[in-house]
Amino acid sequence: MIQVTEGAAPFWVVLSTVASAGASVVLAAFAGLQLWREHLRKGERRRSAHAKIGASAFLARRQLRSWLGAGSGSPDDLGEWVRDAQSAGLLAKHLDIVEGRFVELLSFAVDAEPAVASAVQSAAVHFWAGTRRLNEFLSTPCPDGIEAAEWMGLRDNAWLDLRDCVRILDQKAGANALLKEARALDAKRAADDPSAATLIARFDRGLERLGETEHRGALDERKKLAPRGPSVRQKR
Repeated sequence: MIQVTEGAAPFWVVLSTVASAGASVVLAAFAGLQLWREHLRKGERRRSAHAKIGASAFLARRQLRSWLGAGSGSPDDLGEWVRDAQSAGLLAKHLDIVEGRFVELLSFAVDAEPAVASAVQSAAVHFWAGTRRLNEFLSTPCPDGIEAAEWMGLRDNAWLDLRDCVRILDQKAGANALLKEARALDAKRAADDPSAATLIARFDRGLERLGETEHRGALDERKKLAPRGPSVRQKR
């Protein structure tokens, strides 16, 4: 028989208190487990977003570099590229392809670290500013007199916007990691067969003038230039 001491809480009250405390501990542990799982899922989404951003940024900067000219490039190189693309009827297609890359980048940036997301947004702003100036330049007839300098300034500032876009993609948006790998691969291929590397570089300069559909049709010819291993990627 259970003896209840006067002034002490009844046994069932104590038991209820212990059970309630135990339930609270279980609930707290469950909540902690859920938070830990969500932290892992968030980290996985972030890593996945960064990988996708790096890949899309690399592809976008590769095509932009072909617009800006070899080496440091110049606004004149951009003007020459525009004329060639217009003559081939591919200018709108080239612009649409890169714009699609930036739409992808912005969608991936939702799950990225704030610094990476900010870099993607900045690169996108530079891209759209540059293409807006370029479209204005192309749609406006060349004026006379002093206004001609302002008109050429549209092209020059478009080149600057696109150049800065490439720099942001390289330095802050993850393109640089793949760029280093691509350069290392190019160096390896050049060491294996310098003559083949020279031919491939020349072939790639032609590929840069084509859209993605045309690239696929040209790859078979390109493989003949590097038969001993995987084909070298486009010129960086």
